[in-house]
Amino acid sequence: METKPKVQENKLVLWLIFLVVLLAYGLFVGVILRRNSYDFSHFIIAGNIYVQPDQISSPIKILSDCGRGPKCGGYDGQFYYRLALDPFTNQRIQHGIMIDLPALRMQRIFYPLTVWILSLGFDRAVPIIMVLANWLALGLIAVFAGKIMKLKGQSPYWGWLIAFYPAFLFSLARDLTEIFGIIFLVVAYWVILRDKKIWAGVLASLAVLSRETTLIFALGFFLAFLWEIIIKKKKAGWPDVFVWLCPISVFIIWQTALRLIWKSGAVSSSIFYNINWPFSGLKYHLLNGNLSHAQNYIEFAFIIWLVCLAGYLFKSSRVHQGVKFAWLIALGIFCLISKSIWVEDWSFMRAFTEVYFFSLLIILSNQSKIKYALAPIVLIMWLIFFKIAVFGQLF
Repeated sequence: METKPKVQENKLVLWLIFLVVLLAYGLFVGVILRRNSYDFSHFIIAGNIYVQPDQISSPIKILSDCGRGPKCGGYDGQFYYRLALDPFTNQRIQHGIMIDLPALRMQRIFYPLTVWILSLGFDRAVPIIMVLANWLALGLIAVFAGKIMKLKGQSPYWGWLIAFYPAFLFSLARDLTEIFGIIFLVVAYWVILRDKKIWAGVLASLAVLSRETTLIFALGFFLAFLWEIIIKKKKAGWPDVFVWLCPISVFIIWQTALRLIWKSGAVSSSIFYNINWPFSGLKYHLLNGNLSHAQNYIEFAFIIWLVCLAGYLFKSSRVHQGVKFAWLIALGIFCLISKSIWVEDWSFMRAFTEVYFFSLLIILSNQSKIKYALAPIVLIMWLIFFKIAVFGQLF
């Protein structure tokens, strides 16, 4: 049993981790606000194609020019804003905002639902709460990642690296859902390590409702379950089943509900728009010169380096077998993303989120000193993405 001073020291470390992450991302939010007249609705990136200024229930910043003519499509955050105003809607056009693909957007309901609950029905508070919810979630990611590292016999300070995934800056800057998806996966894995697998199933289900691609976590633990009972001939209890069965069941039920509500499938739309032959989307944009900026080559190098490092430490890592299977699935799906995602780093780096998360769990659950190269490289990449997110380009 830990002594009282030791417990207090651990709490202080976790508080320090939490505050440092909040300070770093708070600085980022502050810079964007200062450049946009302290208007939180800038983070929504609402465009005049989908948002009608004379019909909206609360004034927000609406872009009329995205550099491609007099019309602007905005970005995905505008649809989560619309859902945060009314998460139980079955109307495509409401509050002056049209949802482009309702089933596809609504499958990530938990982030806007949380914002709706916290806003208490005050529409003017929604843009602020959307930013603050993601900001606080980043601090919690760092804290629970630190707790995971401690259970793995590592310094809790390593938890910073999961929270400082560079593309989280993109998610924070545009009111997106990646941060909410990962916080639930982080806490789910933490409770698994503490042998509270029923809670893990619940948390993984919330992750699925935040971002459908986090289903990879449940699929990884399903494969690990099969590995244990078929290959290793081990017995498994109900909690071992619940870890993966609950989120998979929630995913199926929610997808069925979306199809009934919107008369179209979210999964089929996602596959149609986002999945293609391996690296065909990347090849398309490289040949057309769309990914020829220096920052893109830096990002490609970062992705390749991280994947290779995780692959090198894959076998010797003490991470749960379910995480290893999840990493393989996530990496396989990332190879299949289409040209609609490879179109820009704001998109493909967010698609890399789950691969990054599982890669870091593999790398940091290893005793090899090679992981010490992670900290400076992740920090440099975070600073690079800070500049890209604020100013648009690195150079």
